[in-house]
Amino acid sequence: MKKTLQLLVGIAVSGLFLWLAFRKSDIGQIALILKSTRIDLAAAALGIGILGLFIRSYRWKLLGSKYRTVPYGNFFRATTMGLMLNTFLPFRTGDIFQGYFIARSSGLPQSYTLATVFMERMMDFVPPALMLVLGSFFVVLPPQISLSRLALIFAVVAGAGITLIVLRKQFLAVISRFLHARHSEKIGHLLDNVVTALGFLKDRQVLAGAVPLTLINWFILSATGTFLMLASLGIPISFFQAFLVLGITVMSVAIPASPGFVGTWEFFCVLALSIFHIDRDRALSYAVLSHVMAFIPIIVFGLFFTVQGFIRKHFPKKSQPV
Repeated sequence: MKKTLQLLVGIAVSGLFLWLAFRKSDIGQIALILKSTRIDLAAAALGIGILGLFIRSYRWKLLGSKYRTVPYGNFFRATTMGLMLNTFLPFRTGDIFQGYFIARSSGLPQSYTLATVFMERMMDFVPPALMLVLGSFFVVLPPQISLSRLALIFAVVAGAGITLIVLRKQFLAVISRFLHARHSEKIGHLLDNVVTALGFLKDRQVLAGAVPLTLINWFILSATGTFLMLASLGIPISFFQAFLVLGITVMSVAIPASPGFVGTWEFFCVLALSIFHIDRDRALSYAVLSHVMAFIPIIVFGLFFTVQGFIRKHFPKKSQPV
């Protein structure tokens, strides 16, 4: 019942943002723009996205010293299958799956693997925020995402997070009076994972390996992929402007209730491109194309590894007679 309610809430969130994005658009015009897509540029952007998946998986492996003996392939499988689950299920269910998969395949504690997943998500939050801060010095942002609002939101979230971590025992003691013991225990494990994830920042391995890969993945690969995708639709903006569009659009991941970020992605794409006076239909064409192209490698790899795992589990290879 609870999962059904979460799914319905996620679908409702997607539906609301889809309506906000498409309410004044011309579907026929969007279809015509999509037909004119330059396949070569879109394919190049797709290739960059696939490369980003490999880098992201390798960065995750670098986050934990206990992962040194765990094969890289496990991280790539977990990443693609987890992202595929996030495409169809709300509230980032795939993130939990990633930690569970690595824990099961490596024998490591699930609390440890989930902490590294949380750490990876934290590292992916910083580059888009930097993009917006840097971009705000050169481009006037809309009131919805002004620099002052971003600073206020960041200060509130950071302050609340630090307070919650420092006083987590007192917090758990209070909420345990109102929640079932099982729920209190889950919240306690979550807070412990946060503390463990923050502890990874003290590891030189993280700073020397994972941080540069994060910067390369966002500021070079993702920004270039965004620029190529925009160019494939004839949207006349510079590389730096594409850089800012990426930073604004990625804000959609901050709304985890929406499965696959459907609706939220489209809304923030239109919002980002409106800064550069790109008409709504062309902006929505980019939103649809970029969203579909992002789904393709995730679903292809995710389904492949899911089917492969099913076959291995239910149809194991029989040993050949000597």
